Amino acid sequence: MKKTKAISLSLAILVSPVAFAESDAQLTQRCLDTFDKIAANDIDWFLAQMPSTPSEAQKKQAARVLQRAHDKFQNHPPQNIEVKQVSYKAPSKAKQERFGATNEARVKLLIESEMRRSHTSCKFLKTDKGWFLSSLP
Repeated sequence: MKKTKAISLSLAILVSPVAFAESDAQLTQRCLDTFDKIAANDIDWFLAQMPSTPSEAQKKQAARVLQRAHDKFQNHPPQNIEVKQVSYKAPSKAKQERFGATNEARVKLLIESEMRRSHTSCKFLKTDKGWFLSSLP
């Protein structure tokens, strides 16, 4: 996927506290890196991104989600990916209880392919073990 993909890192990050600047850059890069993993349909990588050990049902669901993303990007390969914003919010009570989440981040993207433009995002959960990808772009 790296062959002709031009990634534009024109970050249009709204006012973000200095404490989050390093997280912004790391999460943005991790989000952009997901496109190579989606193209490779790398289920082992995707499962390793989960904040807890997935059950068999969660593994099957993750495989379906990854396959859907893989098919979408194979049919409409991105020509340009622009990062629009990185934002943070408190996680829901359910995410706090289920994963021990202490923060939630969203990296908003504008993806342009030959025939379409779409807005999407990566979502991450922060736990005491670090940031975990919770939603593919």
